Amino acid sequence: MLTGENGILTQAKKAKADTENAAKEEEKMLSEIESEMTGEAPKVFDETPGILDGEGTEEEPFKIESVEDLVTFINTINDGDDFGEQVIELVYTLDITSTNSYVDSNTTAFGDYNGDSTTKGLYDEINDKNYTGLILADNTFSGTLKGNGKEIRNIYSNVNNQEGNIGLVGSCQGNVENLKVSGEYKATNVQNYYRIGGIAGRASGNIVNCESSVIITADITDEHQDRTEKSLYIGGIVGKTEETGVVNNCKNNGNINVKLSVDYALEERYRLDRLGGIVGTNDGRIINSVNYGIINLEHINLDRTYNNNRGGISVGGIAGTNTTDSSVSEIINVINYGNITAICDEDIKIGGITGNNEEGTPTIKNAYNKGNIVGESKYEELNIGGIVGIAGDCTLDRLYNTGKITANKETKYIGGIIGDIYGTVTVTNSKYLSSTASGAVEGGELSGVERVDSLTPVEIKELLNEGVEVLNTGDLIAWKSV
Repeated sequence: MLTGENGILTQAKKAKADTENAAKEEEKMLSEIESEMTGEAPKVFDETPGILDGEGTEEEPFKIESVEDLVTFINTINDGDDFGEQVIELVYTLDITSTNSYVDSNTTAFGDYNGDSTTKGLYDEINDKNYTGLILADNTFSGTLKGNGKEIRNIYSNVNNQEGNIGLVGSCQGNVENLKVSGEYKATNVQNYYRIGGIAGRASGNIVNCESSVIITADITDEHQDRTEKSLYIGGIVGKTEETGVVNNCKNNGNINVKLSVDYALEERYRLDRLGGIVGTNDGRIINSVNYGIINLEHINLDRTYNNNRGGISVGGIAGTNTTDSSVSEIINVINYGNITAICDEDIKIGGITGNNEEGTPTIKNAYNKGNIVGESKYEELNIGGIVGIAGDCTLDRLYNTGKITANKETKYIGGIIGDIYGTVTVTNSKYLSSTASGAVEGGELSGVERVDSLTPVEIKELLNEGVEVLNTGDLIAWKSV
C-alpha cells in the first residue's frame, strides 16, 4: 500500500513532481509574458546548459534553451557534425548581451573561448569585441533548425579567423525555419572565398520565414598575396544560394557596409565581389522576400598595373548577381526599399533588384524597387538600372521602379529598368517613374515598359497582380505562395 505502483508514497512523489513541473511551467510562462511586455529576453530555464536535450527527432527535437546550448550547437557544426536529418528547435529568444539568456554567465566550461589567452566567464568571453565574439558556423549543416518565431539577438562576431561559408549555420544543406537574428558580423581579412550571410554563408537547402537585422561590415585591406582569386559574397540572408537553394518569405533589415582597398600586384589576381540585400549570388530561387537594409560599397584599387576586373563587382537590393550556373535561377515576388551607394575603381553593375542578370534566361518576376541608387566608377564602365544593372539573355516580367538613379561617371549606362543589355532580353508588363531616369534603358525606351509619373497602391497591386496577396497604403506586401 505504501510503495507499490499505486502506493501512497509513489503517488505522493508523483504529485510532488507534477507540482514542481507545473510551477516551472508557470514561471516560464510568466517570464515569457514579462519579456513581451518589456522587450527584454526572457529568463531561460535549462537544467543541462551546454547539452542539447532531446532526441533530434520531429517529436523530440534537440533543444537550444540557453546561450550555452547555442555555443554547443555551433561548435558541433564546426567540429564536423552536420546534424543530418535531425531536428533542432530554439526554445527561447536569446540575447547574447543579457545574463537572462545564460544559465550561468560566469561558466568557464568553454575555456578560453575567444582566444585571448585568458579564461573568463562565457558572457565576458563572447561580449568582448576586441576578440572573436560569438564564433559563427563555417561548416555544413544538414538538419532542420526551427526558430519558432524566436530571435537570437545582439550577436557580435569577428570572422577574421574563419573562412568559407560563414553564418549562423555556415553552409545550409538542410532547413532553417521561422528564425530571427540580429547583431553585427565583422570582417577585416579575407582568405580566398568568403560567403557571409545573416542566416547562412551558403545555402543548397531551404531558408524559410527568416528575418535578419544583422549589420555586416567588411573593411578589408587586400595586400598582394600569391593567390589567383579572391571572392567576397555577402547577403543579408545568404551569401550564395546553390541550384537547389531556396530563400522563401525572408526579410532583411540589416545594413551591408563594405570597404575594400585592393593591391593587384600579380597579373593573374582578380576579385569577384557580389553584394545583395537578400543574397550575394543567386544560383537558386529567391521568392516572397523584402529588403530594407542599406548597402554601401567603397572599392579602391591601389595598383592599376594590370586590368584584373575579369569578374567585376555586382550590387543589388535583392541579389548582387542572378546567375546562370543552374537552369532554375529566379527571383520572384520581391521588393527592395534599401538605398544603395557604390563607389568603385572598376567595372561595376548596380540594380535595385540585381546588379547583373546573367545571360542564360534567369528570371525576374513581380519585382518592385523603391531604393535610391548612387553609383560611381572612377576608371571603368558604370551600369545602373532601377531593376537590373546589366542583363544578358533573360525574361523579365511585371517590374516597377520608383528609386532615383544618380551616376557619377561619363562612361555610364543608366536605365529606369535596365542599365545596359547584351543578348536577347524580353521585358513585359513593366513600368518606371519618369523622375528616376531619362529612359527605361541606356539610350531610350524599351518594348514592354511604360514610363509613368506615378502609380497608386491599387495600381501597383494590379501591376504585380500575379504575385501580390495584400498591398496596403504603406506598400507593405504580403505575397502569394509560389
